[in-house]
Amino acid sequence: MSKDGCHIFVGVMGQGIRTSSGVALLRRAGGRVKLEKFFEVEGRATNIVLTHDEQLLIVAGGEDVAFLNVERMLAHKGDAVAGYLKDSDAAGSINVNVTRDDRFLFVSDEGSASVRVIDLEKARNQKFSSSAVIGRIPVGIAPIALVFSPDEKLLYNTVEAMPRNSGWKDECPAEMAGGSAHSAGAVVVIDADKAKTDPAHSVLKRLAAGCNTVRLTLAPGGDLLYATARSSNAMLAFNTAKMLSDPANALAAVVPVGKAPVGIAVADDGRKIVVANSNRFAGPNGGHETLTVVDATKISNGQPAVLGTIPAQSFPRELASSPDGRTIYLSNFNSGSVEVIDAEHMPVRK
Repeated sequence: MSKDGCHIFVGVMGQGIRTSSGVALLRRAGGRVKLEKFFEVEGRATNIVLTHDEQLLIVAGGEDVAFLNVERMLAHKGDAVAGYLKDSDAAGSINVNVTRDDRFLFVSDEGSASVRVIDLEKARNQKFSSSAVIGRIPVGIAPIALVFSPDEKLLYNTVEAMPRNSGWKDECPAEMAGGSAHSAGAVVVIDADKAKTDPAHSVLKRLAAGCNTVRLTLAPGGDLLYATARSSNAMLAFNTAKMLSDPANALAAVVPVGKAPVGIAVADDGRKIVVANSNRFAGPNGGHETLTVVDATKISNGQPAVLGTIPAQSFPRELASSPDGRTIYLSNFNSGSVEVIDAEHMPVRK
């Protein structure tokens, strides 16, 4: 969303009630949120990020990464799509993030089990040519989340499992019928500076993080990293200071939540964590699901940390906080909706 919190951008994957893939532009004013315009893009809009200069909205989707001109989007004039960076070797682009100076773009590519590193400055100057791709970081199977440490020296990434030849044992059952057991998922710690010049050798550590690790968020101070482990029905908390120096003792807590947690966000100045229990494998019987609210002040000392739940719609998937931290936005994948939650007065049910 924009820095002033007035404009909210929502990726739409083109399933359910809407067949087109693209970005929905919402506007918040007078205490209300309304849909202003929908911008269609090629591929599937799985994740989006706004550059810090707020000039480009970057959309991950399949083989392509789309770039939208924000000024045109807000003015509702002309074609908002500035271009596509196409890369057939990276099918399955699912997540994106950009450095604070807007010079480098990182893309999680499921198809190549890697994170693609792109010289964003070069891409903008050369009409989004694939020559702007610096290289790829080999991370593991189904990489997703991309979160920078506060100083941007490290990049944290999730993978749902490790390859068979990695030496990791199969300890997680198949999520779906016909699947097979696989290794634990991981949080991958990447040297962000080295990734800009030598991405193939930039991985510093991989830490086991439950089964099918999918999303990440940092505590405001950067001292704790929270991860959702979908098949473990749990949220994990890692002490970031120990992830490299003492990885065996970096896991600070495992908090049981709901079924198949995916989205995660911090609220109330970091005192609470909200987890979206997707229940994504319930099939047509899946209905209204929940968010679990966790007391962050209790997770490190072994106290029961779950405060309760908040009702959601079908397949709650992504969570995001407003710049001022007072509002949480939740996208419901199967319901085709966005919920707006008052972070200061969350309707928590015990």
